[in-house]
Amino acid sequence: MLITNKIKFDTPRLHMAGTNIEMAKSIKILGLTIDKKLTFNAHITNTMQKTIDLFKRIDKAAKDIEVERRVPYTESLHPAKILNIGFELLPDEENLSKVAAEIKIYTDGSKIDGKTGAAFVATDGQSGEETMKKKLKLADHCSVYQAELLAVNAALGETEKQKTETTAILSDLRSALEAITSERSNNRLATEARNKIGKIRENGKMVNLYWVKANAGLQGNEAVDEAAKAAACHLKIKPHYSKCPISYIKRGELRKQKMFTKPIQDSETATEDSYEISRMIAKRSRPFNDGVL
Repeated sequence: MLITNKIKFDTPRLHMAGTNIEMAKSIKILGLTIDKKLTFNAHITNTMQKTIDLFKRIDKAAKDIEVERRVPYTESLHPAKILNIGFELLPDEENLSKVAAEIKIYTDGSKIDGKTGAAFVATDGQSGEETMKKKLKLADHCSVYQAELLAVNAALGETEKQKTETTAILSDLRSALEAITSERSNNRLATEARNKIGKIRENGKMVNLYWVKANAGLQGNEAVDEAAKAAACHLKIKPHYSKCPISYIKRGELRKQKMFTKPIQDSETATEDSYEISRMIAKRSRPFNDGVL
């Protein structure tokens, strides 16, 4: 390719081993496409096409995802009833032994290698023996927060079926319990949990929420932790919950913003480079030789 600011010039004829070497109309150096007239139209066109292709793939993938939307306050429990829902802290096994309940249900959520799962393990309130275990699968884009709330909802659903009068729900994710017990939280899973607690109490049963310390050696909590990890890694079924959290969408929007701003930055860099190359060519009044900068 020949770059020159002369209006009239002779195109050099190059030969190698008896073969004519044709002049290229553009070359690509470090990702920058330079054309013989230094217009950079080819570089801009290629960059725009790459951006459009990426956007089409993202847009196609997004159509298959349902976003988890907030629940209107009209669908939640009355604030007077929500105030009666709370949770207690159980930092060690000694405090746990003081909980009087016919059934203790441990819940947990897990996310490993981009896969999400949840589980609950029910134990006898007196002997501590495991009486039931259930694993739940969530879509890969779901969060641990959603997994924990789903596990609590599943435990409450099982409580509704049982004939026992007192049940303890134990979780090691405090933020999930705070969402369930807060009248200001309009998270869908947290709202469903509140509504279930209200129905259980209306039927004359007692269900209480407790926070337990993670990795404290509690037998039930260790069992449900293993079950949640197994659900995330090995459960090959259709997800029990697949709504996409807002946080995932925000991270996706940030990635898309970076995807679009990077070509712009590259284009700005290309413009600066082209200006500098043009200035140097004009200063020398002749094109560069190979290896000359």
